Amino acid sequence: MASIEATSSLLHTVWTIAFRRWSIMADSRGGHLVYKDGAVLLRGETFPPTQEANGRAVLVIHEADGIGGNVRRHCRRLAKLGYFALAADMHGGGKPLHGEAMASALAQFRREPDLRPVDI
Repeated sequence: MASIEATSSLLHTVWTIAFRRWSIMADSRGGHLVYKDGAVLLRGETFPPTQEANGRAVLVIHEADGIGGNVRRHCRRLAKLGYFALAADMHGGGKPLHGEAMASALAQFRREPDLRPVDI
């Protein structure tokens, strides 16, 4: 699972891309942005604006299983509203997890004190 530092670095990359209006090869299905957290290769999906760009970016974090149809649907909807959307890969490889792999990732997440919700 990607660390908080990797996610923060990714968010900085997204803002840089959105505000400098760099072009990433993508279409309505989305493109890819490969980045690393230590030795783990992560593969996010990019969704540039399909309407007039509003100069804003949104980092979309997937559900427990990984980037799937629901996340892509949300990203496409954001792109239609003029946002640059990036679906972050938190597991590595950009592939959804299933069965025991998903259970293991959830157990690891629950052990990370910085990632657990806190009462305010």
